[in-house]
Amino acid sequence: TVATAWGSVHDPDPFRRLMLRLQATTRMLTSWSAKTTGCIRDKMAISRELISRFDKAQEDRLLSPPEDGLRKQLKIAYLGLASLERTIVRQRARITTLNEGDANTAFFHRQCSYREQKNHIHALTVNGQVITGQGEMAQAAFAHFDELFGCPAARDCLLDLEHLIEP
Repeated sequence: TVATAWGSVHDPDPFRRLMLRLQATTRMLTSWSAKTTGCIRDKMAISRELISRFDKAQEDRLLSPPEDGLRKQLKIAYLGLASLERTIVRQRARITTLNEGDANTAFFHRQCSYREQKNHIHALTVNGQVITGQGEMAQAAFAHFDELFGCPAARDCLLDLEHLIEP
């Protein structure tokens, strides 16, 4: 998937091509992640429901070997999904000292919200003027870095970026 996304972009400007390739790779990996491990809560709910039904059936009769094997596989998958969910939650909060059961505390949720707010840019000041709109801030950032990096100067030697940024 990474190779497909990386090779899907063709642009003459090497820097723009690199940016577009990184964006395409990000989109492809996000899509792959959603298909592979996405909807963890839904998968856990389905697994929990099936395990519950097998347990109820086991109270009335002996499960057949295929049913018992499926029940065991579901329990293993459920435990794996629960572990994955806890890992994702810990990484989202960036709290390494969470104990078992702490993921639903008010402190934990405040910490997650705080990190999201801390990483968000609410406003930029450009030439004494405060800019708050997302589009305006993007334009201001682009103008700043365009001015900072400027136009390319004429050089005696050239660096062929075509071969450096090849897939």
